[in-house]
Amino acid sequence: MANVSGNVTSTPAAVAPQVDPWLGLRVGIGTAACIVFILGFFGNLTILVTIIKNKRKGMNTLMYYLICNLAVYDILVMIISLPMTIVQDLAFYWVFGPVLCRITLGLPFLFAAGSITTMVAIAIDRYFVVLQAANPNPKQGKKGLVTLIIFIIAFSFALPSIIYTQYDTSVPGYPQCGIEFSTDPNQQMESLRIYTIAIFVILFITPLLIVVCIYSLILYEIHRRNNKANLHYNRAYGKANRKTIKMMLLVSVTFIMCWIPLFICFFIIAYGAVTNQTRITFFFIYAVSHLVSYCNSAANPLIYAGFTSRFRKSLWYVFSLQIVKEISEHRCGLQSRETKVMRLSVSKRQKSEHRQL
Repeated sequence: MANVSGNVTSTPAAVAPQVDPWLGLRVGIGTAACIVFILGFFGNLTILVTIIKNKRKGMNTLMYYLICNLAVYDILVMIISLPMTIVQDLAFYWVFGPVLCRITLGLPFLFAAGSITTMVAIAIDRYFVVLQAANPNPKQGKKGLVTLIIFIIAFSFALPSIIYTQYDTSVPGYPQCGIEFSTDPNQQMESLRIYTIAIFVILFITPLLIVVCIYSLILYEIHRRNNKANLHYNRAYGKANRKTIKMMLLVSVTFIMCWIPLFICFFIIAYGAVTNQTRITFFFIYAVSHLVSYCNSAANPLIYAGFTSRFRKSLWYVFSLQIVKEISEHRCGLQSRETKVMRLSVSKRQKSEHRQL
C-alpha cells in the first residue's frame, strides 16, 4: 500500500549514510520481492488464462468471473505497486519523480480495496447461489455491472490518498512521496491517525467480518441440510459447494494474515512511535511488512490450485517449465520442417536441371 507516513520518511538524509551495514538485508528483501513478483504475476496470469480457456467447461459463472477480477487486481499489484513500493522503502526516498508520485501513490489503495471488495462480492454470490438457489451464471451485462460497482467502491476508498498526495522536496536530494493532510505537524498527525483508523475499520475489518460471517452461515446451512437429506445428489452438491467456500474462506484468511503486519506499521507511524534510535530498523520492518502484504497476491493462485484440479494442472504446466519445453520443441519442429522443405526444393531443382541437360 502507499506510503502513509507523516514524519517517518521526512529526514532520509540523516539516515542514508548508515545504510551500508544493512546492504545484505536490502539485497535479501529485493531478492524476495523478485520471487514474489514471479509467483504472483505468472500465477495470476495463469489463473486468468485458465478461466478464459475453460469458459465453456463450467468456468463461466459469476464466481469465476469475480476470481478473474481478483486476479487482475493481483497482477496490477505485481507490476505497479510492488516494484515502486519496495524501491521507495529500500532507497528511503521517492526515486520516480513528481508526476508518477501524484499518479501512482493512490493505486495501491485502489488495488487493495478492489481485492477486498471482490472477496465480499464472491461471498455474497455464494450466499445467493448456495442458499437461495439463485442463477450462478447471470448475463454478461450483469457480470460487467458487478465489476464496475466494485471498481467504483474501490476508487472511492482510494480517493483521499489521490487528493492529498504530496511530493516533498524539503530535503535536497531525498524527495518524498506521501499523504499530507496539513502543513501543520500536529494537525497532520491527528488527521493521519483518523485516516489510518478509518481505513483499517472500513477497508479491512468490516469487509472481512462480512466475508467470514457469510461463509460461516453457508457452511452451517450446508452441514444442516446434509444431515437432513440422504440423497446422493444433495450430498455431492453440498460437498462441492463446501469445497468452494473453504477455498474462498482461506483466501480471505490469507488476506488478513498478510496485511496485519503492514497495518501495525501504519498505526506505529500514525501514533508517532518511531524514534531516531529505531528509525532505520523500522524502515526495514516497514519494507518487509509491505512485501508480506504483497505475498497475498502471490498466494491466491496457489490456494486456487490446492482446491481446483484445472488450476493445479495449469500452474504445474507453467512453473515446471513444460510450456518452455513445448515452445522449444515447437520451434525445433518448425525448423526441421523448414529444413525438409528446403532440401526437397533443392532436390527438385537439381532434378529439373539434370533433365534439361
